[in-house]
Amino acid sequence: MALTPDSLMAIRRPTLVVAGARDQLAGPPQGLAEAIPGAKAVTLPGCDHFSCIGHPMFKATVFDFFDGWLE
Repeated sequence: MALTPDSLMAIRRPTLVVAGARDQLAGPPQGLAEAIPGAKAVTLPGCDHFSCIGHPMFKATVFDFFDGWLE
């Protein structure tokens, strides 16, 4: 499925968009999050696309997101 503005607007699930501050592959997460209703964007400082998953704040960000969604 191609990502189009309409397909992004149709997403009706809680969505977290995470990227590193130096992520030149994905770019800033804010634009994608703004295209998805209710999505949350998080930029992790000091990491790129490949070091994002190992960043200490990544796990905390995901747990915080699910904690708020599952309550």
